[in-house]
Amino acid sequence: MRRIYVCVVARMDEDGNITPLWIEWKDGTKYEIDRILSASRLSASYLHPGYFFHVRIQGRERDLGYDGRWYLNVYD
Repeated sequence: MRRIYVCVVARMDEDGNITPLWIEWKDGTKYEIDRILSASRLSASYLHPGYFFHVRIQGRERDLGYDGRWYLNVYD
């Protein structure tokens, strides 16, 4: 498994809950997150709480995480 760091547009509500909306690649291609299948909060560090989302993008399930930077887990 390796991480690919990506740009993510997300919404944060008044309670501090984060909802990723879409992913944008370096070439500007955007992929909307169709559905969040599961979400959990991790303690990555004191300054940057971590988040982990199991999402569906264009019908395919992906693991999306945040630890101060957004990343996708890629399984080779």
